[in-house]
Amino acid sequence: MLEKPYQELAAYGKNGVLAPGQSEELQITYPLKTMASYDSERSMYILEAEEYFIRVGSHSRDTSIAAAIRLDEEAVTVAAKDLLPLQEDLRELKSEGIVPYSYQEEAQEKDAAVRIPVSAKEIDKQVYVYQKENNRMHTNTHVSERTVREIYLKGFEIAVKISIQNS
Repeated sequence: MLEKPYQELAAYGKNGVLAPGQSEELQITYPLKTMASYDSERSMYILEAEEYFIRVGSHSRDTSIAAAIRLDEEAVTVAAKDLLPLQEDLRELKSEGIVPYSYQEEAQEKDAAVRIPVSAKEIDKQVYVYQKENNRMHTNTHVSERTVREIYLKGFEIAVKISIQNS
């Protein structure tokens, strides 16, 4: 099972100015694939076959469960092919031993949540080919003189003109 945050901001909406006692209904949507977790072993973002709780609230400590999405099977949302694998293992931050924020009514909300079945076949998959950086402290840059002039000369000329005008 992949590690997942307790909750993430997936979408938000802004209501209009309301008078006391008034209410307004907001419809907020977001792609389900944004809830995927990264699997570093397989270089993929994955939605595992489980329940994902949709929380609604005015801020992160004021949410309540509005529904639960039940995914029937694992869905890969992004698959990446690494052309230059790392030469050393990365040390990943883990939440082992950390108790996430919770509130008294959470278990009852989870039990009472409306279950929305979703088929993994309905979720789009993207495939990328990429190269991981493997030596951040070393650079090997070859730039033509023309490129350097085009990138830096104009800015240098402007800076010189401004400094002359201000002196």
